[in-house]
Amino acid sequence: MKKIIGAALATSMLAGSAFAADLSFSYSGNNYFNVSGKNFNYAGAERTDCFSVSLSNEKAGVVVDFDTSNSSLVQDQYYAWMTFGLPVGSLQLTSGKWSGIYADDVTTDAGDLDGEDWIYWDMGVLDPNSNLGYDSGNLTYDAAKDANVLSLVAAYTLSDNLPGALLVKGGIVSVAEYDSWKTESNHDASWLSGFVSEVAYRQDGLINVNLAFKNYAKHEASFGLFVSPLMVENLEATLGVTMATDLPSKSRYQTTNANYDRIYDFGIDLRARYQVTDALALTTAHNFTIYDSYDTAATSEATAYDDTFLGMANMIGLSYKMAENLTAKFSLQSHMSQAFEFHAGNTNNCFVDELYFTPSLEIAATEKATVTVASRFYWEDVGNEGNETFNVKIPVIFSYNY
Repeated sequence: MKKIIGAALATSMLAGSAFAADLSFSYSGNNYFNVSGKNFNYAGAERTDCFSVSLSNEKAGVVVDFDTSNSSLVQDQYYAWMTFGLPVGSLQLTSGKWSGIYADDVTTDAGDLDGEDWIYWDMGVLDPNSNLGYDSGNLTYDAAKDANVLSLVAAYTLSDNLPGALLVKGGIVSVAEYDSWKTESNHDASWLSGFVSEVAYRQDGLINVNLAFKNYAKHEASFGLFVSPLMVENLEATLGVTMATDLPSKSRYQTTNANYDRIYDFGIDLRARYQVTDALALTTAHNFTIYDSYDTAATSEATAYDDTFLGMANMIGLSYKMAENLTAKFSLQSHMSQAFEFHAGNTNNCFVDELYFTPSLEIAATEKATVTVASRFYWEDVGNEGNETFNVKIPVIFSYNY
């Protein structure tokens, strides 16, 4: 039903604009082959296809996007936007399901590569438990569902009489259930929407800064501050700081004198791309996370546990344009995590390291079609004695944009 409503709203917004529009179409097919010893096989379960159609002009637009998932076609994105001129500034309404990120994630050279092949994490908190702080700059992403959700966002832009442009956003997002409060007699008042907002300012040649706020549940909130300096020639960079907070509905352990402890998680991001020469570009990305959690369902101190998670993700990538239609890329990524578990007086810690190396070749077959071939060498569970593994995967990606 939500998909039908979203599509209907998108169509009505487009029809109401009454304009001549540009039609665009894009397709990407991601295929993977596994290499294990002497065996070579096609990873059919990992194959994904993405079809996207958009109709837009300067005032309004509609986008519909379909992906394949386990050989089934699913509607991934569907949204419409419309811009209204105001006496001072302009107002844009966007409704549907889309990726609502404003901060620069510095993926200029990624092309069709993503995941383990080019910056596999999103800015925010590196959280193994789907904390709201993960992908904190994406207003419409729900980490608990690992998906962008149905949203309605209004964005006001003011550039008149300013040296740059000021952007203010606010909106509601669809969630499973947002409890506004619960009384002692267990009477609930709830609705099915969370709340998001964002304030950004950009001045070309100086700075781009934005503060994103997400509130998907009564006890959860995340704040993401992202700053991009624009005054250095040939440099594209973003520094991000995220704080996510959670006040559990239960204490560490349910006692008569319940002690409600608020959790704070922090993530620091640094991403930069520098154009060394006309042909060569260097990209580097880093994240450091401090994450804390505990068992909110524990019934006694003896069964409660407290985890402290330290995580670090790093990537360095090179892109070299060998010819007009040929670009070579290399990426080296690592993910290191240290988990300390405190349970019933016992202290355990676990260290896990993952390493990914991907050389790739991007071929511009035509002006609109691109083929990317790569080899991914990756080591997992390094430091976990007896469980270390080495694997080789070959991604083959085709994309077409019209």
